[in-house]
Amino acid sequence: MRFVWIQDLNFLQNPSGGAQASDYQHFIYGLKRGYNQVLITPENYQNIPVQENDILILSNITRFGAERFLDKPNKIIMFHHDYNFCKWRLYFPMADKCFNCFYLPEWKKLYQKAALNIFLSPLHYEMHKKLFGDAIEPHVLVPSPVDPNKFYDMGKERTKDVVTVNGHLPFKGRDNLIKFAKENPNRQISIIGPPPDFELPPNCEYIGFVPNNKLNEILNDYRYYLELPNTPQPLNRTACEAYLAGCKLITTNLLGFASWGWRSREEVVKNIGENASKKFWDAIMEVIENER
Repeated sequence: MRFVWIQDLNFLQNPSGGAQASDYQHFIYGLKRGYNQVLITPENYQNIPVQENDILILSNITRFGAERFLDKPNKIIMFHHDYNFCKWRLYFPMADKCFNCFYLPEWKKLYQKAALNIFLSPLHYEMHKKLFGDAIEPHVLVPSPVDPNKFYDMGKERTKDVVTVNGHLPFKGRDNLIKFAKENPNRQISIIGPPPDFELPPNCEYIGFVPNNKLNEILNDYRYYLELPNTPQPLNRTACEAYLAGCKLITTNLLGFASWGWRSREEVVKNIGENASKKFWDAIMEVIENER
């Protein structure tokens, strides 16, 4: 039995994005269990033939499309990272136009064909349910495998107020960030991520990129983490990391991480890291065993 991961991006070479990081961690955990796995991307698709008995784990596949998988005899596991399937999925997910999208029927067929659909949070699942109905069944909820050994409260004095990572990007809630800053002129907000392409409010400071291996130390300087999305977020890995690092969250009900309803760091730790990867693979293996 071979598991074939299909992803737009090569997460084995560069696991820097949220989806890639999750795929990478699940992949490594699968190797620890002894599972035979390969990764197919658009760049090597022609070089790795898919065999009839392969189990396909379809991750981000916007560059592949749905049609090429509809007629394959393989068992399919859909691992959802976003809210829909097109190149605009980050900018207006679940907009009215999504319900009348030309491509929706073929993606709905793919989700219906899947032996299992995996979502990152209750909110992530509920939004898909509105768009695709029972086509996304059976399903399981598995949060991102954030490593609690890398993100934790260091116990040092927190001398700074508010921090956000990528919260100044349009699809992450830029307008809400600006509104919050203007309505709270006494709050000092630090921004991490790509350089802003707009004028920041006077109480906002851009501090640049922070490598992931330095992020926990930076987060421990702050009392609050701000994430005010204007579209539903599947989970938001960084919000989870900030919470584990001891930051209080300033957010909305559009944050997938908040939809889990966890009340303590201990409760979060029980559900993420290798525990999340264990749940991911246990759910897949249960489906495989039940259909034999």
